[in-house]
Amino acid sequence: MSAGTPDTDAIAAKAVELVQPDTVVGLGTGRAATAFIQALGAKVQAGLRIRGLPTSEVSAELATKLGIPS
Repeated sequence: MSAGTPDTDAIAAKAVELVQPDTVVGLGTGRAATAFIQALGAKVQAGLRIRGLPTSEVSAELATKLGIPS
C-alpha cells in the first residue's frame, strides 16, 4: 500500500530504518506521515517493538489498522 510518490515512499522507508526498538515514535499527519506510518506498520508486523504517538485521529486510525500500539 503506497501513500504517495515514489520519493515520499523512499524517504519514509529510510526514516523507518532510524527507528530503534522499544521507543515511542511520533506519528504525524499528512502524505509523508502516512507513508511513514505504513512503512512502520510493516516493520511492526515483522516484529519491531515500538509505541506510536499519533498527532491526529486519522493517524491513530491508520496506526491501529496496521497494528502499531499506542
